[in-house]
Amino acid sequence: MTVQACADAYAEMVPPEVVAAEARTRYPGGRLREKLLAGELYVGEDASGDLVMVALVSRLDDHVALTTVLVARDLFLDLSAEPLVRVLRERGWLQPIVSDVVLGNAAHERFHENAGFAPGDVAADEVQGHPIFRRAWWLPAASTSRGDG
Repeated sequence: MTVQACADAYAEMVPPEVVAAEARTRYPGGRLREKLLAGELYVGEDASGDLVMVALVSRLDDHVALTTVLVARDLFLDLSAEPLVRVLRERGWLQPIVSDVVLGNAAHERFHENAGFAPGDVAADEVQGHPIFRRAWWLPAASTSRGDG
């Protein structure tokens, strides 16, 4: 799962052996289990039970970081981050949400756009010696005037 998530995030812009090495670096040992137990790993399935989304989120001081998203690459499947955002908001994560997407990854860009994220700055990055560019996607903080107490 982690190799597939990294491969999907890099949109085939990094060689497969680099993707595998990056997955081992980002998710050593029981890191995913720790994230799950901490309530920071979210998994989404479609109606037939196929995995369509995996998200790692972290609540920081001034925003929520959406650090990894796996979205089905099927061009006919138009997914949205909206259900994930709704769950985060229901759990009290009301800060702005930010996520980085590798430029050229149209499926991930649509995933964020469909939930109302706005594109932000582009920054150069490197994955084990391979240059890539990432665009930040931002979703404003949720309104706290809902009267939920």
